[in-house]
Amino acid sequence: MTFKTFALPMLVTLFGFAPLQASADTFTKVFSSPTANGGPVDYCFRPGAGCGQKAAAAFCTSVGYTGVAGYSSKSATFTRYIGSSGGCGTIPGAVIAGAKHCKALRGVRCTKTVYAKEPGLPQDLPN
Repeated sequence: MTFKTFALPMLVTLFGFAPLQASADTFTKVFSSPTANGGPVDYCFRPGAGCGQKAAAAFCTSVGYTGVAGYSSKSATFTRYIGSSGGCGTIPGAVIAGAKHCKALRGVRCTKTVYAKEPGLPQDLPN
C-alpha cells in the first residue's frame, strides 16, 4: 500500500474532508449577425479556406468564448474575414475582392465553461 492510497482515506476519516474540486457550468450565447473588422463575418476563415466551423470558432474565440455549438449562414453584399485582412464583395466606396455573391455568418452559438469560486479554493481559477 502506498502512502497516497493510505493517506487520503485516512484524512477523510480523521478530519471529515476530501480535496475540493471546482464546479463548472457551461454557458451559451447566441450572436445574431456577428461582425468583425467593420463588417459581417465571412462564412470562411480566409478566402476559400476554413469555411463554416473554423470561421464560427474563430469568431467565438474573438469575443471571449472557447467553443462553438452551432452556426448558420446567409447571403451578403460584403463580408470581412475573421482569419485575415480583407473580405468579400463591395464595401461602399471600396472593392475588397471580385466576388459578387458573398456568404456571411448569420448566427453563431458560442460556449464557454465558467468555474465557480467556492470557499477554500484558490481564487485564480479561470473565469
